[in-house]
This record gives sequence, C-alpha cells and structure tokens, in this order.
Amino acid sequence: MIRVAVIDNHESVREGVVSRVLAQDGLEVVASCTTVEEFATSGVGADVVILDLWLEDGASYDAIPLLARAGAAVLLYTSEQTAVPLRRAVALGAAGVLLKSDPLSTLVAAVSAAAEGEFCCSGPLAHALLTDAAVADLSARQVDILQALADGLPYPKAAQLLDISEGTLRTHLARTREKFRSIGIEAGNSNDLIRLAREQGHLTN
Repeated sequence: MIRVAVIDNHESVREGVVSRVLAQDGLEVVASCTTVEEFATSGVGADVVILDLWLEDGASYDAIPLLARAGAAVLLYTSEQTAVPLRRAVALGAAGVLLKSDPLSTLVAAVSAAAEGEFCCSGPLAHALLTDAAVADLSARQVDILQALADGLPYPKAAQLLDISEGTLRTHLARTREKFRSIGIEAGNSNDLIRLAREQGHLTN
C-alpha cells in the first residue's frame, strides 16, 4: 500500500486529488493538509507527497529536501510553467513535476511511478526542464536587487536594504543586463529587467 499525502492550500484541489487517489487500489491517503507545517506536525509518514509549489505562506522549496530526507518522494503538482522555479525544485530533489491542468489520471499514475523511484514530468514542462534556451543565469544578489526594485524601492533605498552602495547596485544591474544580452535579449532599463526576470521565473511577484 502506497501512503499518499496531499499538501495544497486550495480545498477544491485537495478534494479532487484525494477522491481520485482514494478510488485506486494500492493507494492510501494518509494526510490532506494546507501547509507543510501542518503535515510535519501530524506525525504521519508518507511514501509520496503531492505538493503545490506555491502555498499561502510562500514557495515550498525548503520543504522538498526535508520531505525527501524523511523518505517521501515529492511530486510537485503546480500551475507554474516557467523554467527557473521548476529547475530549482528538481535540483532540490523533487521526484516529478505535473501540471494541475493535466488529467487526474496522469497524477495517479505518477504517484505509483514516483513511489517506484521513477521521475515523472508533464509533457508541456519537459522543454523547460530539459533545455537551457533563453534563460539568464542570474546570481542570488542580482535577483535580490531586482526584487527590491520590483517592490517599488528607489535605487538608494534598495541599496540600503541590501547593505551595498548605490554604485554597486548599478554595477549589478549592468551585469544583469549583460547576462540577458548574452542569450539574445535586450533590456533597456530596470523595468525591462524586472519584466524579463518575472517572465523567466526569477521573481515571484
């Protein structure tokens, strides 16, 4: 019997997944939770955790290696289709990535495959995961700067927040612009950089 836990903050998603999984022989739903913390404090063990990438309390990246170390295969069930966050999740140990728009029958089959150690990926996501086309390799500092600017901070305030000089901030922006140019994408100003970073999944808002 494969023990399955579902972690998603949308009740309709949890109910749909649980009802479909419950109908399958050999699968047992042991938990249906809205947060990773709720599942962690339940004391219940699972062979496969169906996890939404974006929960009410933020991204669930940190939970992936923790769940994996606890012996669970983490199957992401998400609406996210941009390359950067998906690759990050896989690098952290996700055992598969499926879209919420996929048929539930696909998810059920993926649960069994994940329990057997197989990597599962939704067809539309395969290109994003397996290619490096047109994705800028931004550093954590460059992403932090773009996030601060995206939050509406002017350059001096953003630099102060990140404990760097305004000159250093502008240098990072210039290097960020060069990274996009290296993959054939021109960015005229910081607003262009913020837009491109959002489109590629470097920024979450």
